[in-house]
Amino acid sequence: MKTQTYQALEEYDHDLVADADAEDGKLNQVIGRDQEIRHCIQVLSRRMRNNPVLIEETSVGKTAIVEELAQCTVYHDVSDTCLQCLIAFDMGALV
Repeated sequence: MKTQTYQALEEYDHDLVADADAEDGKLNQVIGRDQEIRHCIQVLSRRMRNNPVLIEETSVGKTAIVEELAQCTVYHDVSDTCLQCLIAFDMGALV
């Protein structure tokens, strides 16, 4: 299968795992959201239908949960098959 790159999408995304690894512990730790993080890891570990969706009010910590998930990947707290990369899209810039 031929590998294709999508240059238009590359302008609006970044790899959170690479960012968490480069920042080397400078991201804030999440307190009290262990259940949500474990649930995201469970969903991502599924063979099918493995797309977690975080829906909440504004300013409740959705981004913090995703950043903590990226940190868990860097520190190998999740299985290797679960997350190889975690891509964030800037939907505001995309629209």
